[in-house]
Amino acid sequence: MQQSEWIEFLDAQPAFSGSGEFTLDPVMKLLALCGDPHLRLPPTIHVTGTNGKGSVVAYTSRLLAASGENVASFTSPHAAPAYKDHLTVNCEAVSDSVFGQAAQRVKEALSRYTDPTTTSNEPEYVNHLKSIGVIKIGEKTTQKPSQFELITAICIVAMADIIEPKPGVCVIEVGLGGRVDSTNIIPPSACCAFTSIDTDHVSILGDTPAKIAVEKSGIIKPGTKAVVSYPQSDAVRKVLLDKCSETGCEGFSEVSPPFEAPAALHNFPRHQVLNYMLACEAVRCVRPDLPVSNLSKDVLLNGSLMAGRFEAYQLEEGHYVVFDGAHNPQAVEGLVEQVELFLKRDPEISGIDVVLGILSDKDAGKIARSFARLTTATFHPVDVPSPRTLPAASLFDSLSTCIPTARLAVPSTLPDVLHRLAPSLSNKNPVKTAVLITGSFYLLKAAREALGSSFALNNKIFV
Repeated sequence: MQQSEWIEFLDAQPAFSGSGEFTLDPVMKLLALCGDPHLRLPPTIHVTGTNGKGSVVAYTSRLLAASGENVASFTSPHAAPAYKDHLTVNCEAVSDSVFGQAAQRVKEALSRYTDPTTTSNEPEYVNHLKSIGVIKIGEKTTQKPSQFELITAICIVAMADIIEPKPGVCVIEVGLGGRVDSTNIIPPSACCAFTSIDTDHVSILGDTPAKIAVEKSGIIKPGTKAVVSYPQSDAVRKVLLDKCSETGCEGFSEVSPPFEAPAALHNFPRHQVLNYMLACEAVRCVRPDLPVSNLSKDVLLNGSLMAGRFEAYQLEEGHYVVFDGAHNPQAVEGLVEQVELFLKRDPEISGIDVVLGILSDKDAGKIARSFARLTTATFHPVDVPSPRTLPAASLFDSLSTCIPTARLAVPSTLPDVLHRLAPSLSNKNPVKTAVLITGSFYLLKAAREALGSSFALNNKIFV
């Protein structure tokens, strides 16, 4: 299958299940039709949490690859249009051939989705998933898989059956929550890693960190060998420990201060140091013999900057464009710290234009207040290209209420804002400028496509 074909195939799929019910039934049936590749995966590191998941996946993958392990990694949000950015091998983009083969197999399986004779091997952990209510009728389901479930299946097929040489470890990022996330169909992990757990997606996961932790802790199954975690609140830690006790997992640990990060990370924001330390612990759980300390800054950063995680480019004209998918207050606080370091790194930058768009289920007020420290920023509220967008006018109101001194542009659409900002990024502007596109990953994807047609986004810089 060619890239244009898999893009057409995945673009046509529903973003969410038609029934609105979250279960693992569709992905279980889909993978059964593909020959149960999830049962052939090598040892996995399963990563969940509210913020920092993608960075932990990237650091973990870089540490493993730099230490000689062959590692395949799956990340959740796609900020690029071609979908294959979900999957990397040794921190490099997977080939079109590998992704195309896997996509073809999943597409063929989907064409047989109504086949009533599908049978699947059911290892013991499936009984656990049934007992906690995430597998209900399994392969008897008629509920069609969503786009993310199809992408999950494609990447599992690739990691299990197509990538050569075979990965020794797979690092897998949860999409949403954990318990009923499609990635939870994988067998018990060698290590489950938990970043910070706080409030986000409250309509689905719960309205307190403890309730959200219950959902996220669902990736711990009987047979999980180890659990590593950020420092958590007492309520969240109790949930994780209770789940470990329930499933028989005895290996629980938290990374704790003082954090002895390598010299390469001494000027990094605290949350990135935490991400790195958590990744080190995850690697030690899976490959205790690998040397993972004292890696150079280049080695660390080449694998840590992923699509949409403070992904910064310097244009030929000298200006900067940054993409970051910070879409909740905690993520914005980390982003602001990183922006401050970025502006300090290049004092010639006169100011920063922040193009911001979020979905309607986010707390716009708290997000706005988290941006208050960026006193040199001009904010451009926009609609996200999604039916779930928070209207730009509503976001404008939140920004003006929560940051009364903020410089605000009129609410608009993304194309209009990028058109207005284009002259400031051109070589006709002698004043060095930075544009930050942030909020929803849907926004980042659309902005990348639009800017890529006018500017060369190929000089990635490491901050």
